[in-house]
Amino acid sequence: MLAIEKIILLILFLIILVISFFVLFGIGKGSSDKLLLQYELTKCCGTWRAYNCSRGDTDPSSLFCNSDSIEELRRKLNITPFQLDEFCRC
Repeated sequence: MLAIEKIILLILFLIILVISFFVLFGIGKGSSDKLLLQYELTKCCGTWRAYNCSRGDTDPSSLFCNSDSIEELRRKLNITPFQLDEFCRC
């Protein structure tokens, strides 16, 4: 009887372990990616303001922030050009 109880406890432990790994590494990933994109966009806001934001004649796809342009970051974050100006405090 003792061996059966140990097997049941081992199976319960493994189930709880799998669930906890899923919660730790599976659910929070989407929100952390968005936060990283927002941080990268925040670093580029100074350059965006220097080119007079969307009121200037500069194409936003020509302003690069590391590997992405400011226009690509805007699309990834799903914000409008007006919201981009608000985000960068233009």
